Amino acid sequence: MKPFFVTILLCIGTICIAQQSNSTSVNASFNGFHCDGKHGLCSIDNENNRTVANSSLILINENTLSFTVHRSKLSEKDFQNIFNTTSSLWEKSKEYEFEIPERIPLNQSIINRLQSKNSSLFISPGTYPIKVTNDLFIITFNLE
Repeated sequence: MKPFFVTILLCIGTICIAQQSNSTSVNASFNGFHCDGKHGLCSIDNENNRTVANSSLILINENTLSFTVHRSKLSEKDFQNIFNTTSSLWEKSKEYEFEIPERIPLNQSIINRLQSKNSSLFISPGTYPIKVTNDLFIITFNLE
């Protein structure tokens, strides 16, 4: 029985290390795609302080990036710029999409933290569904 528990603990530790090696906390600004105050993503900046970070990135593979936004860390304006509606009119059961009109480069610091094999990564333009959980909004982006 003891070797069984040791094996489980080793597996959990390996999974935790693997998940940490390709993820990073970031601070995303939702001040419009061109930082013009309209609907969309303005920037994604590396954030060393997890209490300040409002989101995280996980490199699923070299072509796919999971972007998780923490609802509790969003302002009302950020919420409106993600969903194009106020939180009071927002419907959890409704399907929402997030548009990226042009490719977005990820800065080198983020690429390094994600431990990507590529020297440059870009979020591909497109319309992406937003998966909603209790306190998280998850968007899976395609990468170039």
